[in-house]
Amino acid sequence: MNYYLVDFENVKKDGLDGIHKLEQEDRVCILYSKNADSITFEQHKKIMESKADIELCKVDVGSKNALDFQLATQLGFLIANKSADNYYIVSKDKGFEILSGYWKSRGVSVTLIADIMGRSHDHEMQEMKEKLQEMLSEILRENDDVTVEEVLKTIQQYKTKQGIMNALMKKYPSADNKKSSKIYKTIKPLLSDKKGSEGWQKEEESRRNMMKKKKVIFTGLFILLAGLGLCACGDKKESSDNLEGALTDIMTTLYANAELDPGFRESLDGYETIAITDDLESYILGTDEITYTEGVVSMPQMSSMAYQCVLLRVDEADVEAAKQLLKDNADPDKWVCVSAETTLIESRGNVIFFIMSGKNEAYAMNTAFQNL
Repeated sequence: MNYYLVDFENVKKDGLDGIHKLEQEDRVCILYSKNADSITFEQHKKIMESKADIELCKVDVGSKNALDFQLATQLGFLIANKSADNYYIVSKDKGFEILSGYWKSRGVSVTLIADIMGRSHDHEMQEMKEKLQEMLSEILRENDDVTVEEVLKTIQQYKTKQGIMNALMKKYPSADNKKSSKIYKTIKPLLSDKKGSEGWQKEEESRRNMMKKKKVIFTGLFILLAGLGLCACGDKKESSDNLEGALTDIMTTLYANAELDPGFRESLDGYETIAITDDLESYILGTDEITYTEGVVSMPQMSSMAYQCVLLRVDEADVEAAKQLLKDNADPDKWVCVSAETTLIESRGNVIFFIMSGKNEAYAMNTAFQNL
C-alpha cells in the first residue's frame, strides 16, 4: 500500500496530477491551509474518480513553515503505526529530502516526488530549465554573464521570493539593480510555489476594499473640504508624501538600497517577507488595536534571531496614533535568549516603518526608508 502526503501549499493543483489513477488500497492526505485551499473543477472531478482513500487535512498556519512541520509529524506518526509499505511526500520543497534520507537509512521507503503521478525532481527541473531558456532568451543574448543554470540553481536554493531576489542582486550587480530586477520579473511566473506576497494579495485587497467602503463618506468630505481650501488659497499647492506600490515591493527596495553590513546582507537569504495576519498581529506589533489597510513583516526564518522590520499602511489621520501605540507596546526582549538592540518607528505619508534589530541594521534600513 502507498501513502501520499501532499504539501498542497507548495504544489497547488499540479501536485494532484495522477490522483485518479491510484488504486483502492492507496491512501492520500492533502495538507492545505487558508493560503492554498482551492482546486479546479477538473481536479475535483479527478479526485471524485479516484479509488484511493483521500483525506483533507486543514493545517493551522501563523508561524513559519507550519505546514512543513505538521507534515513531518504526520509522516512520523504514520510510520510508527506501520500505515503503509511506501510513503511519498508530494512537494517541490527539496528540504524534505532530509526526511527521505533519514527514513531510508532506517529501512523505510520515503520518496519525494513533484506530483502523485510520480514525476521526479530531475524531470521537474528539466522542464523548468526549458522554460527558463525560452523566457530568458532576450536577457541571455544581452548579457554573457547570465546563464540558465545559475538562475535555475538560485530558484532551487531559496524557498522565498525575497531570498531569490536578494541572491539575484548579489549575483548580477548593476546600476539600480536593473539587471537583477529584469531577471526576477521575467522568471516571476515560475515562482508561484515560493513564499511571498501572491498567496495573500487577495486577502489584503479585500481588507483594503473593506476599509475604503467604511471611510468613503469621510473621504468624500475630505476631498470637498480640500477643494474648498484650494479655491480659497489660489495657486497654493501641497504635495503628498505617500509611498505608492505594494509594501512587499517597498520592503525589497529597502533591502536593495540600505547600506547593510556584508555579513548581514549574506544572511538575508534566510529571511522572508510575509503579510501580518490576525494571528501574527499581537506578536509582531505588540498590540491588536492598530487599524491598517496593509501590513508586512520581514524576519528571519530562524525565530531566535532578534530582528523584525515592519511596514504598515494606515489612514493618514491615524499615523501618529498608530506610531504611539507601536512605541508603547514594542517589546525588544520578546525573543528567546536574545534582545533587539534598537527600536525605530518612523513614517512617510501613510506608511509606517517599524524596526527592532541591531543598531547598524536599524539605522541603515531607516535611512533607506527616508530616502525613498
